[in-house]
Amino acid sequence: MASEFKINGVDLDDSAGRWRVMSETTIPTIGAPRNTSIQVPGRMGVLETAPVTADPFTVAIQMMVVGNDRDDMYANWYLLVDRIRRFRGMVKLSWTPGGKVERWANARLSGSIEPKDHYRENILLATVTFEVPGGVWHESTVYEMDATDLSRLDGGGAPIFDPLFLITPTAATVVVKDNISGRQFTWAGALQKGKTLLIAPADYKATWTDNAWAGGTDVSQYLSMPSTAWAMDVGLTGHYSLTVTGGTAKVKTGRAF
Repeated sequence: MASEFKINGVDLDDSAGRWRVMSETTIPTIGAPRNTSIQVPGRMGVLETAPVTADPFTVAIQMMVVGNDRDDMYANWYLLVDRIRRFRGMVKLSWTPGGKVERWANARLSGSIEPKDHYRENILLATVTFEVPGGVWHESTVYEMDATDLSRLDGGGAPIFDPLFLITPTAATVVVKDNISGRQFTWAGALQKGKTLLIAPADYKATWTDNAWAGGTDVSQYLSMPSTAWAMDVGLTGHYSLTVTGGTAKVKTGRAF
């Protein structure tokens, strides 16, 4: 039986039965909001400022490693360690709760791993804790949709920082506004006949393409972004909403959790 977790696309339940995820594994945490407290002299409490970002979250996975004897058990243990511990790079951690919607995040080990050796049974138990620095899960399925109808993203619970926009401009200035936060970015430059504008806000990049989601001629110098990271925020009902002026746009992204 497959587990709900994968590392770099490989199920954490070993197909050869050398290790598996245990039922004691907990649900991943939710990152704490980053609250700003501003004190005003002579005023009670602090200013009522809402958080706009959150801290990284953690995923604690309980593992059991077995072997035909102790040497075999420890050999299997270090094979597992080689899979989950990476230096000079992140691991891609995937989670499919209930076997339905797969989501992924780049992760790294958080803290030491302290295995418990059940000597007589040739069983080793360990809790492996990952930290997700980016603070969100990304849905593995990516959707392409009109910017006027983002209903495919309903149910996401976190801001989407890395959408792609394919825009057919009708004016020299194109503005994409997130209706939830009110924040926007702008592209202003000379139009090119028959070309579409590909914008990746997370990369601060804009290119002219032939109606393609990659490649093209770089025109990022005409792109104006907010001073802080732009994102598609999610409303209280789990819905995302955009307004595009100066052209029509398609969006390519998945949900964020």
